[in-house]
Amino acid sequence: MKALFLSTVLGTVFLCAQSASPSFAPDFGILAPEEVGLVLYDVAAGREVVTHNRDKAFPYASNVKLITTSAALTYLGRNYTFKTKFFYKPETATLYMKTLGDPTMVMEELWFVANELRNRGVQFIARVVADDYAYGEKGSVPMSGNDGTGRAYNAYLSPFALNYNAVEVVILPRKAGEPAQAFVATPGRHVTLEGSVMTVKGKEKKVEIQSLDDNGRTKLVLSGTIGEELKEGLRKERKVWNPLQYYTDTLMYFLFQAKDIRAERARLDDSLFESADGIRYTHESRELFLVLTYMNRWSTNFIADAIMYTIGIEKKRDYRSGITILKEYAKGLTGFEPDIINACGLGTTGQNLLAPGFVMDLLKKEYANAYTMPDFFATLPVAGEEGTVKKVKADYRSQARLKTGSLSFVAAVSGLLRAQSGKLYLITLVLSSPKKAYLVPERDFILDQIWRAF
Repeated sequence: MKALFLSTVLGTVFLCAQSASPSFAPDFGILAPEEVGLVLYDVAAGREVVTHNRDKAFPYASNVKLITTSAALTYLGRNYTFKTKFFYKPETATLYMKTLGDPTMVMEELWFVANELRNRGVQFIARVVADDYAYGEKGSVPMSGNDGTGRAYNAYLSPFALNYNAVEVVILPRKAGEPAQAFVATPGRHVTLEGSVMTVKGKEKKVEIQSLDDNGRTKLVLSGTIGEELKEGLRKERKVWNPLQYYTDTLMYFLFQAKDIRAERARLDDSLFESADGIRYTHESRELFLVLTYMNRWSTNFIADAIMYTIGIEKKRDYRSGITILKEYAKGLTGFEPDIINACGLGTTGQNLLAPGFVMDLLKKEYANAYTMPDFFATLPVAGEEGTVKKVKADYRSQARLKTGSLSFVAAVSGLLRAQSGKLYLITLVLSSPKKAYLVPERDFILDQIWRAF
């Protein structure tokens, strides 16, 4: 981490950026120098040309997913798939299900599962037995760093997961004075709606949706108002309270079953799913490389922590060991163990602390790894074109692959940048200030300066 060099450079209270290009001194705008961390690495020259607060710990938010991406490609491999096993026993009309976890299962994929089961001869299901013990006795765990609310980013992590264990509620205004139209995007009996949202004049959108446990299913209680001028309506996501039952209810809906089936939990031996006296089917997700690309493109917390659990299960047969493996892996790459509590970066501003120098060392190690380098950087979204950086309008658009990280009072970005000169750089930049809750404009302001200067 070049601590000796850093202590020499920053031995005084003078905190201006230290650079191999003396003419370049970034303007941090409204931020104080101590609120910014920055390292810029010239790939062709093989040296860091700008360092500022290189060894200072900052909350790096979703840039933690860079560690997850690197470890996943190394330990699981780019072509790893998440598997879910199904076995149907005709004489008892029982459907057995087992998985180590598949965070990528969405409604469209579950429809494919139902269609495949029908095509193989499943006509009626009287009973569902599921092994969802991969994440422990309860079958699901709270996402670490959550605030305990019913919002989607606080959804439970579970082996049987659907739509990231959340549901989308669509609210469409009618005429002022009338109740708005409201419906849940996921079909089936799992979610019920109560309450109403009234339509008012204008563009108001003061809508509250409370998510409640309803005897193993999920109840959403609506209240508030929405303006009649909001023709496209409003969409909000909320967590579900019983992921296994949510999965089961939706699967039964796609199998055209009106019967209310409560999923039973049991530990199932893998040999059951190889039996010849029933109908067998194993569903596989898309390859891990594509999953990581989606995770980084949209900074999906649910996928990141599920991948961490999968690494723990595959390496040590214990989902809880995933976070330890990530830390040990990062230490093996950079020489320093990161101060992280999860794989996604979700938490308070005092959690998931990384130093810019650590992040840069990680990027340099990945860039030098001929085997994983193409996949690692290809998972990062292109500025101005994809995901969390799609709205970038600065001159470096289409010239950078950047992983973003955002929390209240925090904005981070790390990845590859092709500067105005055409030269290629690795970059990590983090802003952390208690004075301003949204720092993306300041982030882009500094990035644009770097792009122009180099």
